[in-house]
Amino acid sequence: VAAKTIGVQLVLDGDGHFHEELIYDGLAWGYIAYGDDGGRIEEVTFAVTYFNSVNGAASGEALAGAPVNAGSYIAVVDTGELDKDGNYSAQGRFAVPFSIARREVTVTWTEDDFTYNNTDQSGRIEAFYLPWENGAQLSEGRKVMLGIEEIEFKDVKEGGYTFTAKFATEQEKQNYCITGAAEGSSDRVTKT
Repeated sequence: VAAKTIGVQLVLDGDGHFHEELIYDGLAWGYIAYGDDGGRIEEVTFAVTYFNSVNGAASGEALAGAPVNAGSYIAVVDTGELDKDGNYSAQGRFAVPFSIARREVTVTWTEDDFTYNNTDQSGRIEAFYLPWENGAQLSEGRKVMLGIEEIEFKDVKEGGYTFTAKFATEQEKQNYCITGAAEGSSDRVTKT
């Protein structure tokens, strides 16, 4: 008698589908691996281990859990010894690549119309975006300020001044990109 083969599927927890590319939203993207033989046995779940992916291959140590940040990953499922009596078998070990893309955010400038008053007014120039956390974009009360390159903004200047705002941390650069970003960059934006 041959062992019954179990089909194994990898699906997103809470979604029920496999997605090759996801978009960053501050949640851990966990997959569930399960198998069944068409209803003859109870559904069986398998452990999923996550690795960073470099050139489509697992790299380094296993991650502590499902990934949160944007990047390329490999989900590895090991069905192990499904049934000690040998009645069932499954695919063994397999790896599935997936990625989490950076979330595009819109930068809001707080003020852009000034009247000359003989003082440096650059401190009134602010740029911010609304981050994502636990699957939702946060309200304006949780805005994240972008760093603005320092320039003296005092005298009237023909053509105006150009300010550049950019992400302040590496994690911001990893998980977000700016709508209308400066040419050749996705982490800074200019305003004249």
